[in-house]
Parts: sequence; C-alpha cells; structure tokens
Amino acid sequence: MSAVADWSAQLAAWAIPEEILAAAPESPWVLPRAVFERRVDRHLAEPGTPTHRAVLDALGAGGTVLD
Repeated sequence: MSAVADWSAQLAAWAIPEEILAAAPESPWVLPRAVFERRVDRHLAEPGTPTHRAVLDALGAGGTVLD
C-alpha cells in the first residue's frame, strides 16, 4: 500500500459513523459564530502578543483588517 493510500485509510478510520452524523442536531464540523466573536472581543480588549499590538498600533482607530 502506498503512503497516500495508507494515510487515506487511517483518516477514514477516524470518521464519525454516518448514523451518528445523521442523528446530530447540527454539524460537528462547524464552530458557532459566537466562538469566534468571543475570541475577537477578548483580543481587542487586551491584545495578547507583540504582533497584535503592532497591528493595532499601525491600524489606527476605526480601521479594519481582513485576515
């Protein structure tokens, strides 16, 4: 078996069984928007890294960033 085929088989073995996915009220593969909103609010309130601080300093008041 090639390395690609072996890796593909390993990934398939980790899959969530179809009957569980069908019974789930929502997709387990999507994080709710609120998760990201909380992270943004937290990082805007107190930038945690030198990179965040440098970007905010360069951006100026009212600016936006598309990441």
